[in-house]
Amino acid sequence: MKQEAAKVLKAGRYIAEITEAHEATSKAGNPMMVVKLLVEDEDGRQHMMTDYIVATAARLQKLAAATGQDTGEGKEIEAEACVGKTVNVQTYVQEAQGEYGPKAAVKSYSALASGQTSQAPQSATEKQDLPF
Repeated sequence: MKQEAAKVLKAGRYIAEITEAHEATSKAGNPMMVVKLLVEDEDGRQHMMTDYIVATAARLQKLAAATGQDTGEGKEIEAEACVGKTVNVQTYVQEAQGEYGPKAAVKSYSALASGQTSQAPQSATEKQDLPF
């Protein structure tokens, strides 16, 4: 599915909710984690992002730390422990590749700062349930 350039999340720092995370194997046969995120931009538009993180990537350690997991030596990172957590994401726009247009991608993860609101984006159904 192609994304139109106008609808691509701009590069920047956003608060995101991790809606799904599971372990998988890359096409090259390497272990990885697939993370689905709900991000809301400054105009209130919601963006679903999928991040494919190879197990050896430093980004996986940053994700674990951002979700409060112990990242010490020999500690295993649990995909299920990421689900429902709210984190900061630094995004960039990945250039068009072949038949696919440009898309937003995660550059880095970090924990919410002290005093930073953990208000995650509301899903479309949650917004509809508001009484006003």
